[in-house]
Amino acid sequence: MHDIAALEKLRRHPNESAVVDVLGAYSWRELFAGTLGVMHLLRDHDVGAGSHVAILSANRVEYFQALLGCLLAGVWLTPLNRHLSAPEVDYVLADSQAQLLFTAGCEYGGATAMPVLPLVSGQLEQLNGSTEGSLEQICGLLQGEPGGTLMYTSGTTGKPKGVKRAAAGNVGETLANWCRLGRGIGLDGSGCHLVTGPLYHAAPGLYALYDLLNGCRVVLMPSFDSGQCLAQIQRYRVTHTHLVPTMFVRLLRERVEQGASEDLSSLQLVLHGAAPIAPDIKQQMIAWWGPVLVEYWGASESGIITRVDSAEWLEHPGTVGKPLPQYELSVRDQQFGKLPAGVIGELYARREGQARPFAYFGDEAKTESCYRDDWFSLGDMGWLDELGYAYIADRRSNLIISGGVNIYPAEVENVLLAHPAVADVVVVGVDDAEWGKTVHAIIQPVDASALQDVLLRELHDFAAGRLAKFKLPRSWEFVPQLPRYESGKLYRSQLSVR
Repeated sequence: MHDIAALEKLRRHPNESAVVDVLGAYSWRELFAGTLGVMHLLRDHDVGAGSHVAILSANRVEYFQALLGCLLAGVWLTPLNRHLSAPEVDYVLADSQAQLLFTAGCEYGGATAMPVLPLVSGQLEQLNGSTEGSLEQICGLLQGEPGGTLMYTSGTTGKPKGVKRAAAGNVGETLANWCRLGRGIGLDGSGCHLVTGPLYHAAPGLYALYDLLNGCRVVLMPSFDSGQCLAQIQRYRVTHTHLVPTMFVRLLRERVEQGASEDLSSLQLVLHGAAPIAPDIKQQMIAWWGPVLVEYWGASESGIITRVDSAEWLEHPGTVGKPLPQYELSVRDQQFGKLPAGVIGELYARREGQARPFAYFGDEAKTESCYRDDWFSLGDMGWLDELGYAYIADRRSNLIISGGVNIYPAEVENVLLAHPAVADVVVVGVDDAEWGKTVHAIIQPVDASALQDVLLRELHDFAAGRLAKFKLPRSWEFVPQLPRYESGKLYRSQLSVR
């Protein structure tokens, strides 16, 4: 069966728990019966192969049933950020050319005229007529045209863009590819996978799916809570999970404030990415959890490009690792000239056997702007060392040019985040008549009642001992909360720089 462990689970252990969400546990039989129920809904509404639909879902089992049902039906599914406003949701629905909207544990408040279909796992199984015979039905569909996910980028600085990755030839090949991708990064289906972030985001959603297809039980947190995360790891003997740097900061604070004492010895793999991590924070996490952290660099467009385990990272602090076997990296200047080791430029990647591994849906010009020959850029600046380890400086769009000098906000943010009084920080460039741009730091303090003048002096002196003078913030701002997605990415359009 194309080496798809989840189908073997369905055949051999159909009543074993596959997914656990806030409402209960669901067996492999129930998972796949609901998957076929989604297919029935698509057929009832004349949604055929090649069409597009969307889902607005909480972290619920129905999300996986919708995704797998669409795959089997040859339909492309767009997961919607459940925190978007109604006009933002309506924009994505229109841009993705969705024919209907699924919901699961979320209310839709927009104005679309398309069918809106609430999904409830038990009812989906009834649509299929029975939970029996699912394996035979699924095996009969493996040679069909596959669907997939049309993922929308976060839209942190503008309108989100839909991303389609290159598809395999049929459903069976797609499932097998996803299984191989999972095994290639350590998601081998062993033990239990804890989902701490939103399923609509590419990283937590797809990594959980890969592990699920490899036979892993998946436990879904409704939202991230540091205390609950530690408790769930112990309760379910979690082996695999995915976190983002802001979650690490909260977990470390939980340990200090609550004296967290849970047994975390079951952990074997903790993937993290999506945003830069302060080296001090990562060192503290490795000291606490052991050498189980694996960092990656990639994007919704490409998936994982580089990875580095804890031991390698400790030998090369700050690196995001070396490219996976199917990838090659190169650092280029503005004229696409190759730069030597140690020099910052734009990072380009090339994937073996895929000249165009992704495209932006309905935006050929944006797609073309990412490619130079068979190399593509995700807009990140960085460098390679003599051994081929990659380091990320920052997003090209975040670069601050002050007095003709390049300043990378991520470097300044990582220094400030290491101060114990800082809960979160973002650094941006603000217009200046003399310098063009100057560095402005927006701080979310741990203690909202702290005296800002005193904290400002502390932070300035702290940064001055760790950064060159030209990188130091010229202006400061304190806010109760920085606007971040659950994925950890900053919602830059919501920043109001004074």
